[in-house]
Amino acid sequence: MQKQLLLIIALVFGVLCSSILGGATMQPRLLEQPLPATHWVLVEACTASWCSPCAVAAAAMHDIYESGDYDFNYVALVSDLNPYASQRCAELGVSGIPDYVFDGGYTRWVGSGGLPGAYTSRLTACEKRIVADVEFILDVTWLENGKLDVIVDVINHEETPYAGHVHAYVTEMESRWDTASGQPYHFAMIGNYPLNQDVNVAGQETTRLQTVWDGASYGFSDIQRDNIIVIVTVFNEATGFVDDTHSALPRLAGDVTGDDVVDVLDLLEILAAWEETGEPGWIAADVTDDGVVDVLDLLEVLAYWS
Repeated sequence: MQKQLLLIIALVFGVLCSSILGGATMQPRLLEQPLPATHWVLVEACTASWCSPCAVAAAAMHDIYESGDYDFNYVALVSDLNPYASQRCAELGVSGIPDYVFDGGYTRWVGSGGLPGAYTSRLTACEKRIVADVEFILDVTWLENGKLDVIVDVINHEETPYAGHVHAYVTEMESRWDTASGQPYHFAMIGNYPLNQDVNVAGQETTRLQTVWDGASYGFSDIQRDNIIVIVTVFNEATGFVDDTHSALPRLAGDVTGDDVVDVLDLLEILAAWEETGEPGWIAADVTDDGVVDVLDLLEVLAYWS
């Protein structure tokens, strides 16, 4: 018995040596990994509060968003409650709802059938699109009485000039408006765009866009800072399709440390970086986003003290 065991061990050892030294080499199995998304996708959800299929579509899209499996932002364009959203739906050629438009019209899905697969397959297709090499730096500051200071830096990483059109949407993460099923919309556009303009950026350059959005002028002075998210996107002038999308929560004006209070810690942060210079907004102490930490930043903090 012992001899048989030794013989078996010798045979196994011989096979292993043959494979390693002279025979066929063992190839590792490589798991196929998905390619990273080329950009953050934009979904414009054309909908209405009275529409029952729209409620089904809204729930399906929000479940996909909550999963975190896809790189995208979406905006609910509630056409019967926001005239600016209705205008955008018309621009997109909507004739029936729900109509979910991906990347500015690269693809779309009308109706509530085939969900969620009809949405996820389109997100996947958009994530693989070849897009221009542009990106955003988005800074949103909460001022007072429903006002937002919105700054967008459009960065062109290509050698050639870039031409596009920028949209910025102010949305409520949990909307004041309900779907036909009685559930709140998410990321519903309120009021008009803070930014709705053409942009031209030279090769390897940055163009800054800035505006103050006043919620009171649209009847939204009661918005809450922790329920607002601003979504910005750029549409390629040549194709009309989205090249990138970004989103940001409003930060408190003068809050350098990001602790939701303007106090002595913010002053100390500014003093620690006093007279440092760089690209506008390169550090939080550059409160005024003018590229230098100086008395203007100090005054900004004092203006919003506590």
